[in-house]
Amino acid sequence: MRRTKKGEKIRIKTLCGELELKRDYYYCRKCGYSEAPLDKGLGLTELPHKMTKGLMLETAYYGQNQSSFTDASEMLRRALHMDVNKETVGEVTEEIGKMVFEADRTKRASPF
Repeated sequence: MRRTKKGEKIRIKTLCGELELKRDYYYCRKCGYSEAPLDKGLGLTELPHKMTKGLMLETAYYGQNQSSFTDASEMLRRALHMDVNKETVGEVTEEIGKMVFEADRTKRASPF
């Protein structure tokens, strides 16, 4: 049997602040399948850490420019008025660092 939760809330962190969206959420108790069509339509299902790509880039910037992820978290709070805990700062910084490393490695390996 399919169940619906109307007005289910989701929070997304952006460079402009935190947004709270209300959307319908559908799930099946029997098979465990679930979906939120608005999330898919807005591209929210591809957002790791429930933050936009712009905020992830800023987080990585502060994460690699501060002496610790705790300091980076505090700088994000002061500069952008955004609460991003030190664990998330670390995860985002490391994920983006790996992407940059792989892109550089691929670029060096290419003869052109």
